[in-house]
Amino acid sequence: MPTGRMSGNITQDWEP
Repeated sequence: MPTGRMSGNITQDWEP
């Protein structure tokens, strides 16, 4: 899954 902040669709605070 892409990062929440980079995907745009997923707005969560998860970062790799």
